[in-house]
Amino acid sequence: MPRSAADSASKNDRNDAARMAKAILAHDISPVWVPSPEVEGIRDLAGAYDGATARLATAKQRLLAFLAKRGFVYGGTTPAGNPRKYWTYDFLRWLDKVRPEDDGGVRTLAALRNEVEAAAEARADLLSEYRAAVDASPIAAEVAALQSIKGCAFALAAAFSAEVGDFTRFRSGRQVTAYFGLAPSQRSSGDSVRLGGISG
Repeated sequence: MPRSAADSASKNDRNDAARMAKAILAHDISPVWVPSPEVEGIRDLAGAYDGATARLATAKQRLLAFLAKRGFVYGGTTPAGNPRKYWTYDFLRWLDKVRPEDDGGVRTLAALRNEVEAAAEARADLLSEYRAAVDASPIAAEVAALQSIKGCAFALAAAFSAEVGDFTRFRSGRQVTAYFGLAPSQRSSGDSVRLGGISG
């Protein structure tokens, strides 16, 4: 809140209340949204799901690194001429046929595959809990609406909604982007408009 030297010299509840009332009437105060325990729980689940996704990605990378080290390369193209992708049905069937020549390699491959499968199962279980919690939360409608946007799947929609909380406190999309630090800085004078980098 803007304060003058006189304000600092006369600090009491009455003066504070008067300054607050003037600031509210002048729209100089932005409301602060406090998340409910349910929404705070969704935020925690979003973080846990991100962690589970990262652990799965790490496990997959460890397995691919082992295969590359041993000279097992899954390459080529599909009948349409596109490069073949990892972690598809065809890739897993190819992986079933990989047989390292030494016992240590066989055991390592089995351990790495188990690690990937366990991480994938843990992530899937967490996603089910995540969906159930969101469906029972105050932001269920917002999450469903955001998923109608192309490229915005459940995890992104839920995390975004949990961070924004009350969408009605923003009057425009620019205010939302500014809240997340995604709006470019601006230096304008007259007809000259200069946009700077994104602050976030």
